[in-house]
Amino acid sequence: MRTVSYTDLKNRFTSAIGVDSLLTAEETAFKRSLNDRVRGAWTRSKWPELTDVVEKTVAAVADPPFDKAVRIDNASDLFDVFSVWNKNPFTEVSAVQRSFSLVNVN
Repeated sequence: MRTVSYTDLKNRFTSAIGVDSLLTAEETAFKRSLNDRVRGAWTRSKWPELTDVVEKTVAAVADPPFDKAVRIDNASDLFDVFSVWNKNPFTEVSAVQRSFSLVNVN
């Protein structure tokens, strides 16, 4: 199997459409298109899910010094958190990724 980097794909795409670079919105659309194609191929091949998007509620932690921290649903089913968004990024175009760090992940 041949591996092609994202940069190579993007460069070939920009060359094919006759521009030097993509605007931010165009690159976002290009990435979504690639993700949709990969997700479709993955599903058609009936391969297992790599990640699950799980929506959880968050609540502020009032105890100092963590007065700016949040608690995720008191969930026991969270093993790895790879990213946090204010909305589901697969269904909401206006979703914004939030920075985070994990504390007390026992």
